[in-house]
Amino acid sequence: MKVIFFLFLLAFVLALYLWSHKLRDSSSVGRIKSIKSTIGDQEFILDVADTEQLRSYGLMNRIHLDSNAGMLFIFDMQGIYPFWMKNTLIPLDIIWLNSNKEVVYIKENAKPCGNLIEALCKTIIPNKIAKYVVELNSGKTSELGLKIGDRIEF
Repeated sequence: MKVIFFLFLLAFVLALYLWSHKLRDSSSVGRIKSIKSTIGDQEFILDVADTEQLRSYGLMNRIHLDSNAGMLFIFDMQGIYPFWMKNTLIPLDIIWLNSNKEVVYIKENAKPCGNLIEALCKTIIPNKIAKYVVELNSGKTSELGLKIGDRIEF
């Protein structure tokens, strides 16, 4: 009887956890549009985060990102835009672009940071101003040979 109760409790907790993450998925922050982008010689489909709410949510809680997918953050004006990996579950390469869509800063292999110890989530602060930021799966910038000064088309 104790085993059945334990299994029931475990199933309930798991269902509650999955339900709470479903409530916080990106659909809860608005409709996300996607655009095509060329990075190096590869085509990518980038989800567009062009509102404060979408930019704040980013790729949080996603457990998978297709190899040709990513996210494009569009800001209203150029500035220094720090990023962190709070509630991000997959490692990412983060690429900052100026208004000419030229790469000005790259952070490779930004590690996931769960929500339990928020204080330990390191903020990544670029040393250049940017208007756009692109997030791709970790290792993509190296695979593509992407470097400072390269252009990303979208």
